Amino acid sequence: MTFSLRFPPCAAQCLYVLTDDNRPAIDEIRTNLSYAPALLEIARSTDLASDPKGKSPVVEERAVTLRVLGCGILRNVSPLPPPSAVALVDLEKEVLLPILGPVVSSVSLVEATDAVNSIIQRQAENPPVQRSPSKNGPKTDHKTPEEIELERIEARLRSVHLALEILTGVCATLPDAEEVEAEEDEDEGDDEDKDDDTMNDAENDGDDTKMALDDAEPTLNGTSTSQSELTPSSFLPTILEPLLALIQPTALSFPPPNEPSPHPPTTSALSAIHVAALECLNNAFLSLAANPPPAVSADVAAGRRVWNAVWTALGAAGMQSGAGQERRKDMWGIAVGVLWGVGRVWSGRVPPDAEQVNVLMRLIDQQADDALRVKCIGTLESLAQNAESVEANKLISQYFIAQLPTASAPSPLGTEPLLQVVSALIDIYSDEDKPYDVTFRQGQYLEALTLAVEGVRKAVKGIDKKREGGRDLWRHGGELRDNLVEFVKYRRALKL
Repeated sequence: MTFSLRFPPCAAQCLYVLTDDNRPAIDEIRTNLSYAPALLEIARSTDLASDPKGKSPVVEERAVTLRVLGCGILRNVSPLPPPSAVALVDLEKEVLLPILGPVVSSVSLVEATDAVNSIIQRQAENPPVQRSPSKNGPKTDHKTPEEIELERIEARLRSVHLALEILTGVCATLPDAEEVEAEEDEDEGDDEDKDDDTMNDAENDGDDTKMALDDAEPTLNGTSTSQSELTPSSFLPTILEPLLALIQPTALSFPPPNEPSPHPPTTSALSAIHVAALECLNNAFLSLAANPPPAVSADVAAGRRVWNAVWTALGAAGMQSGAGQERRKDMWGIAVGVLWGVGRVWSGRVPPDAEQVNVLMRLIDQQADDALRVKCIGTLESLAQNAESVEANKLISQYFIAQLPTASAPSPLGTEPLLQVVSALIDIYSDEDKPYDVTFRQGQYLEALTLAVEGVRKAVKGIDKKREGGRDLWRHGGELRDNLVEFVKYRRALKL
């Protein structure tokens, strides 16, 4: 297997897919000392970005795609072991961000959409003459200038989408896998023999899986970091504005309900870009939310800017459902995760908007996806903690109280969303000095939570520990049930 700067994009695409979480393929590249330097050369080469024969701008776009694929393959197989010279390179800081950042910033989706619409209109007004090939002659592969330009635009959009896919991984700061596995193994001991009703000694999984951030204190409006390792708090400012631009739908992003797209390739590429850009933001804010650097939390203006941009994108996307609208659903599912992350980083400092609150509540009521419900509940929790919005706190908390089980009926939600509601109510009203605590007292929430204890216990007992993630949910539920009991005791002792 030999690499060169003429390495075809189709082969690079195959290798990119082949090395995605594929241990044998990854090991093969790691053990051959010539592979990684060749990939690094492809990723860094500027010669690829020009067409020496001047035949087609599409060739230049394919060259950009090849560089992006080189970055993707390198990230798939990293970290590279010594004695490879590439092992000495800080891949994310020195290669991926310097190359992929300009790619995601290189396109205006509005301009691309306008260009495609203009070409479509010209084609409709002046359809190309269809020449019938001779009976025995070869078929022509000649393309009109309009067709070539459409191909070029699509190629650039696909390159941007690919770059976003790779950056999505860079945006996630994950815990040390070996450390987490060791802690889980230590916890396993006697769990198999424990009764479902005695879970007081379960480990705090939330603490086990917290994602580490370095000690630097940058802001999202301008970096100032002394850290040696790359984290979302250090690089997010450089790509935040391009990401916020790429999540905004255009006229071609989603097909009209019950109608085909005017140009399906562009629609497919645009919607994929919106989803991928949101995934980048989701991973970045999920990492930041685990332990927000103080200076990031202090940059409230940045948080509100992201919050407003996401809601603007969702408003433009709409909530149509049905065949052909799957990308809209994907966009909402990921976007709510971004909102939850922003809400956790700037908890209580995003001004609640009544319309947005009602949209989140409707999603909880109408969607069957527990993961989406949990994210909506978490987002509402952060809004309810705004000390200047007592009415919003009342609206949200009354909704949460209505989701609790009673002596005669279980919760209308699934188990996981119910646990998130209980957790939210405890967090919101853990400080009786907050201005909105009056809602807790006047609404007799203590009585409702007391009556809910048995229903929560039953919900936790009914968790299937054999299903994927079931044991972790069971442990978390046991902790939460115990926390609820202690919270009720605490609030009762206040005698407020």
